[in-house]
Amino acid sequence: MNHDVFRVQIYRHDGGWAFDDEARGLVAEALVEGADTLVDLIAAHFDWSGLDRFWLQFSDSPSRFTFGLHKLGEARDGAHYVVAGPLFEGHKVWLCSALACYFDELPRRLTFEVSPLS
Repeated sequence: MNHDVFRVQIYRHDGGWAFDDEARGLVAEALVEGADTLVDLIAAHFDWSGLDRFWLQFSDSPSRFTFGLHKLGEARDGAHYVVAGPLFEGHKVWLCSALACYFDELPRRLTFEVSPLS
């Protein structure tokens, strides 16, 4: 497995969070079903609540970033994941088929971090 690192800019859009990756044909791709609230939880935890743009970096490397997601199962052209680790443990998210634009198959594990734009 290659363990590439990907980075997208997430931003407030229509009351939620979205990202663009025009190279992969993704424009205003919404974070939904728990992924949106996870960004809100992270922003609140680090006192970034007033910010409306962040970097989101992610990888299928098991120890690359602070936060980890473990796949629970695949559903509706995406997969359900649960946060593993001390912060937000047990929070569930569904990641849509856009994940397939980055990985040949939906990873069993993902690691990620969110950071403010500098």
